[in-house]
Amino acid sequence: MLLRLFHRCASTSTAARPTNFTFPQRIERSPTAILESLNSCVQTDGGNPAYMFMDDPFLIPTSAYEKRQLALSKASGKKAARWIIDRYSYAFFHDVAVPSIPSYFPTYTFDEKEFIEPDESTLYKLMNWNKVTKAHEIYKKCLEYKIDVSDACKYALFDLLCIYNSENPLEALLPEEDWYRRELNEKNQSNLTSRTWKENGLAEQMFEELKLSATSEQKIRLYNSFVSGLLKYNHVEKAMTIIDEMKQATIPIDLTTYNYLIRSTSLIKESYDQRWQFVVDTLKEMKDSSIQPNLRTFNSVLYTLRRCPAYEQGPKLALAVLNEMRQCGIEPSLGSWAHVIMIFYPSDQIGFETQMLPQIMDELEKVAQLEWKDSDDGEFFFNAMFKATVNCRDVELAKRIHRFLMVGSNTRFIPDGFREQLYYTNLFRLLFRVDMPEQVMPLWESVVPNVYSPSMNVMEDLIEFISTWNIQDYYVRLWSDLLMLGFIDSRQTNRRILDRYLSLLIQTNHGKPSTEQIKQYANIARQILKRFPLEPEEVEQRFGSTNDASAQQQEMTDGQQEQQQQQQQQTNQLRPKLQYDGHLLSNLICLLAPADDWEASWSLYEHYLSNRSTLINALNEQSLMSLLSLANRKNAINSALDIIETINELQYECLGDALDLLNRNANKVHSLYFIFGSTSFPGKVLLEKLLRSCPAIKKIYCPIDTNENKSTHHLSPIDTFAEIYTTKLFERVRCSNAKFQEKILPFDINILFPSSNGERNGDEQVENHSDVLSARKLRETIDICFYMANNSIDFKEQNLKEMVQTNVMNLKSNLSFLKTCTKLKSVVYLSSIYANIDCPYIDECVYPCSIQPEKLIDTLDWMDQEMVTLATPKLIGPKPNAFSFSHWLAETLLAEEQKHLPAISIVRVSIIGAAWKEPYPGWVEKSNGPSELFMAAGRGYLRSIKGDSLDILDIVPVDIPVNLLIAAAWQKSLDENVDHMTIYHCTSSGLNPFHWQKMSNYLTEYSKRIPYEHAFRRPNLSLTSHSLLHDSYVFFSHLIPAYLADIGLRCIGQKPHIVNIYKNLHRTLLALESFTIRGEIQCSYESVNSLRQLLTENNLSNEFFFDIRALHWPTYVESYLIGTKRYVLNEDVQCLNGAQKHLNNLRNIRWTFNTIVLVLLWRIFISKRPTARNLWYFIMNFFVAKFVRFFKILSAGNT
Repeated sequence: MLLRLFHRCASTSTAARPTNFTFPQRIERSPTAILESLNSCVQTDGGNPAYMFMDDPFLIPTSAYEKRQLALSKASGKKAARWIIDRYSYAFFHDVAVPSIPSYFPTYTFDEKEFIEPDESTLYKLMNWNKVTKAHEIYKKCLEYKIDVSDACKYALFDLLCIYNSENPLEALLPEEDWYRRELNEKNQSNLTSRTWKENGLAEQMFEELKLSATSEQKIRLYNSFVSGLLKYNHVEKAMTIIDEMKQATIPIDLTTYNYLIRSTSLIKESYDQRWQFVVDTLKEMKDSSIQPNLRTFNSVLYTLRRCPAYEQGPKLALAVLNEMRQCGIEPSLGSWAHVIMIFYPSDQIGFETQMLPQIMDELEKVAQLEWKDSDDGEFFFNAMFKATVNCRDVELAKRIHRFLMVGSNTRFIPDGFREQLYYTNLFRLLFRVDMPEQVMPLWESVVPNVYSPSMNVMEDLIEFISTWNIQDYYVRLWSDLLMLGFIDSRQTNRRILDRYLSLLIQTNHGKPSTEQIKQYANIARQILKRFPLEPEEVEQRFGSTNDASAQQQEMTDGQQEQQQQQQQQTNQLRPKLQYDGHLLSNLICLLAPADDWEASWSLYEHYLSNRSTLINALNEQSLMSLLSLANRKNAINSALDIIETINELQYECLGDALDLLNRNANKVHSLYFIFGSTSFPGKVLLEKLLRSCPAIKKIYCPIDTNENKSTHHLSPIDTFAEIYTTKLFERVRCSNAKFQEKILPFDINILFPSSNGERNGDEQVENHSDVLSARKLRETIDICFYMANNSIDFKEQNLKEMVQTNVMNLKSNLSFLKTCTKLKSVVYLSSIYANIDCPYIDECVYPCSIQPEKLIDTLDWMDQEMVTLATPKLIGPKPNAFSFSHWLAETLLAEEQKHLPAISIVRVSIIGAAWKEPYPGWVEKSNGPSELFMAAGRGYLRSIKGDSLDILDIVPVDIPVNLLIAAAWQKSLDENVDHMTIYHCTSSGLNPFHWQKMSNYLTEYSKRIPYEHAFRRPNLSLTSHSLLHDSYVFFSHLIPAYLADIGLRCIGQKPHIVNIYKNLHRTLLALESFTIRGEIQCSYESVNSLRQLLTENNLSNEFFFDIRALHWPTYVESYLIGTKRYVLNEDVQCLNGAQKHLNNLRNIRWTFNTIVLVLLWRIFISKRPTARNLWYFIMNFFVAKFVRFFKILSAGNT
């Protein structure tokens, strides 16, 4: 079979083989053919910076000044390198490039012997190295020494003298300098029209000399080179004389001379008709002489027509010239079209009706690839964009030109930075006036700042454009652009841009900007103050001054102090100084005040007061009103009065509004607060928030039931709060007010009520902080009362009698005292949303209980614990547990006592978790129930939870209900309807739901990223809705590891405790199901929304925020874990190496255990199955053989 197949293949290949073979012809390719092929495979990105600016991304220049400085610095460095190479040429003759690059070698140095004994080769060397004047000197020496010089050498030297005007040619500009040649004002600019020909120069001397001995053919070259040089350097009078001499001597004129002659027509003739007639006559002479014109000839004709701007026949003649070019088979170049554009659009007011420019674009877009054919080609895009934007004012035409520029490598036809700058300036100024933002901004972002660095006028147009279209998304980005482009500096020329930009931001603040926008605008104002400090002393205090400067000053010697003062003076001189005026100060205040930056805003106001005699302009009304509103929010009454005095001095019309604002704020400030439950988790946060955000508070009374609070029964109220003051919670308050403890008056709650045996009455006095406190004094001073019910779900086994005692009986006793308070204006009660969890939709009302609270209290008073346990299911009815039932009774009691009390507000909250923003992200206490759950899952104890992945964990950060409590009290103080009870729902499931599946994923992810120390297992929490499957998970993932761990602890002599941990954990999970394993809690948010709107109208929404819709759950879970790690377990968050290493060890242990189990099961399997055993031996033999072979190769390589 194989032989037959081979025979068939051989016969087929023989039959298909051709009888003769022709080798392909060799294709001649340039040395750079490969590079050209690769270049054709890619396209240029118009948004990248120029090659000379390519560097580290951080160092790429962005402003026009930085680009120019970097380019010219690179050019200067190259020149310095060239000087080093020429100066120490003996060190730079090692050639490593193949093929050799002559430019990398030192400049040729002529030996003196070559000048002493010159010859023709020396002349050629000098000419090759552009030493034209020296070559002429050697040529004279050769004539003097009667050394023969060939005619070719003579005329080559003469041509160079004519080309370079009897001078050595200027050194070619480096690419970096050539880009800025307009700014450098080099002499080799091509558009100069003044006469620059050197009279009686070396060229004229050599011309007179060669003319005597030239043959007829040599005279043609001699005269044409001489005339071309004269016309090139604009000596037209003498050129015409020589041309007349050539005509008399019948010396023919060549094409190059004719081209120069036609291009110089505007210097030869004055009137437009005479110029055109001269061009026609010259062209006829060329025709008579059978000289075929080239592209340069026609471009010179168009150039002459361009120099006749008001010539009526110009456009018609230009079309005739283009037609003649086509008949001659010459395609117009970009330079030709550039001249045509200037002929049809001679000025800014002429040519807007013609359609020549669109027709030119139609012709050019047909060309596959543009080529540089003429020296004038670099003018096309600049001229086209200028006329499209100034004359035509056609947006689509301008975009069309720009799209054509971006095609292929067409960008090379903008030859210098000056033209590129004007090109983009004209483009964007038109777009800002006419086009839409969605079309303009992408183009702007694609070229700024890498390609185009706009001028100040363009940036002003951009600011006006953004303001007109109200592009708020670009406001902050615009600030980054201004910084990046170098417009935010101390130069007064850029001051106008800064003022206009700040006015734009303030214009936005007149509307309703978002909280994020307000913060961003305030950060911009702070950056301005940091870059341009008001005074050096203020800057040192505000941006990083040291507190021990005075102590260091005392330790210094006089010489060291003098040296430090000199250094400080030099530093102050180097700082950028900006001349502040009232207008700029007003703008900064208007940006800082909405963000509640009191320190910075007030420092600007103080700067104005101390320099008002020298400042230009005064603070405007808007800034003073914004500052007054901020002072009211900060309860800075004295500062508010100073602001009103300034408004009065300036005689502003807003004085009446300012007084009304001050009066309204005076009605909002309440100086005496009463907090029941101040030692609870939300109570402590409420206390800290009041001290920090309401500095006008005089006293906060904190009653403590020392008999009920088991954690503090051995301490007095003062000692209890002394421990609280030292915690991390009050650190911010301590920094702002070191004597804040004087505002807090903790006392035993029993002084409010007579004792059961009658030993204490309501008028008994207790001395506290040098204040004599009595029940009578409290009744006459309290303004607002916060009642923090037992709302922490700690999942302990609490029976109905205990819950009723805590939440109902204590409430009844405290309400009896509050009824006697004469100045009480508002009572705010913190309840639980789970009080009405059995309702399908929870409305903002109190659902009355069928059992009267007083009768239930009397009944439970005589019942023992066993009877209470048996009666609990029938008593609580549809409520899931005693916790919910007790809160239901408490709300019913409040509704019954409402007529005897002032305005009541009830805040129903779900599960309270760690802080979101205040006092610190993630702040939490150990007694908080959800914290135990998070720590158990993070440390690997909790592996399974019964529930559906779509169930919602309704958890609320503690600062949300705290702010809602304060806002509710503030609203009730303004509400005249004191009989109306307002209920607020503070939940997350209806506004920002957080599903258990996401919680478990986030908890597992962040617990591995920020691990706990001494973790039991690696965190891996899962949800299971099936009861049997959940029980199996609990058995295998909880119980078995717990008993194994306790057995191990007993073996090493330690006390077992893991099983007890899991017992408490399972008890917590069982209680948790009543609160969290459910869907969305349907409730009303009407009161919350109206309160939020009221706070926004009064500029208080930032200080007392409670909008949970802005909460980002992944970030919150991460903060929660960090909070439990830092504040509960006292672990160092910065040092995670040990915890991470422990977690990796747990992972390795698990992998090792799984591997051992797998190997054992496999061994049992292969012992029963011969096929599996043979397969196993085959695989092991294969790997062993590979392993042995590897070591043999390794050992052979080492030997």
